[in-house]
Amino acid sequence: MKQIVYGKLYDTDSATLLAKWQNNFSEDDIEFFGEELYKTCRGSYFLVETSSGLEFESTEYESKQKGKEPELTTRIKPISAIEAKNWCEDNVSSDDYINIFGPVPLA
Repeated sequence: MKQIVYGKLYDTDSATLLAKWQNNFSEDDIEFFGEELYKTCRGSYFLVETSSGLEFESTEYESKQKGKEPELTTRIKPISAIEAKNWCEDNVSSDDYINIFGPVPLA
């Protein structure tokens, strides 16, 4: 997937996939939401967000969609290194975090 965001090209084919997360709903459920964390060769981080409808839309849209088949929507969201670390703290194991960012000091 390629997308230009704020004048920069983000490309999943040339970036490194670091981690994935998705909720417990299937892709054909209106409440499905998933994210993939990538790092570019220049050190920028971005998320690829995939939703079946509710996460990206307003309440007005949600009420119009009741009873309709969900549609998968995907977008790229650039994030900072700090946001990438925070995302990993919430969504990956401690071992995966260390593999991605390196050793972490003991508390």
